[in-house]
Amino acid sequence: MFRKFSSFSKSTTLLRFVLQFHTISCSYSTLCADFDAFVFQEMLERAAYRHPRPHFKDWKKLDEMPTFKNNNELRDYQLEGINWLLYCYYKRQNCILADEMGLGKTVQSITFLEMVYRAGVQGPFLIIAPLSTILNWQREFEGWTDQNCIVYHGSQTSRNMIQQYEMFYKEGKNGNLNKRKYKFTALVTTYEVLLADCMDVFKEIEWRVCVIDEAHRLKNKKCKLMDGLNMLYMEHIVLLTGTPLQNNVDELFSLLNFLDPAKFSSNQEFLDDFGTLQTEEQVGLSFN
Repeated sequence: MFRKFSSFSKSTTLLRFVLQFHTISCSYSTLCADFDAFVFQEMLERAAYRHPRPHFKDWKKLDEMPTFKNNNELRDYQLEGINWLLYCYYKRQNCILADEMGLGKTVQSITFLEMVYRAGVQGPFLIIAPLSTILNWQREFEGWTDQNCIVYHGSQTSRNMIQQYEMFYKEGKNGNLNKRKYKFTALVTTYEVLLADCMDVFKEIEWRVCVIDEAHRLKNKKCKLMDGLNMLYMEHIVLLTGTPLQNNVDELFSLLNFLDPAKFSSNQEFLDDFGTLQTEEQVGLSFN
């Protein structure tokens, strides 16, 4: 399989395609051909439009199972999961999706993003995940949605080519990158690449939703990843992790403080209230 992506300048009538074999580093990409690009003007204008976030009054519970690409359907408990995610999104409340391994947190997250996309907020979405899972994230996006999901990883040369040809449109006679006009809908990257390119790439983008896989890595409030994330603009955040009760209360507070620092501002007060956090009811109280 191969993937093609393009470079487009409003000052010219040519669309330049670059051929890249799927899953192969962008540093091995090859320039293929130029094509008439007037038909892409509407796409360029649409890329610059920022759809407003839906209001809570517009939220409706999904009682019927939505159908996704390839007629894929969720399991009943997964539908409950995306209803929870959508409820939090419309309520403007960052949240944690905490399911045991193997219950489909990846699929629930992608279908949640698809429902957000259908509501008019068509990215950009950021997914931060371990290196071993990033290609699986891309495969699931391709299997469940028609969104343009790209993987941002590889050498510095590869990442520069992704920026040039897969991430941003170009404008002007010199073909300068316009970092407010995105070609992609969702971008999947790793913690390490996020830290490496935080200032030059990720900080420049207004992320509509950020999904952080294996979020227990944020249990230390002083870790470098936390510092990098705090530099980003993220309109809505979803953390994916195992059942919170498997973490100690200090670690849980670190996650909650990251999601809502105004509400969860005092570690000591949280420990006083939930220091013996052991039941589902106590977890529910911490969010009320």
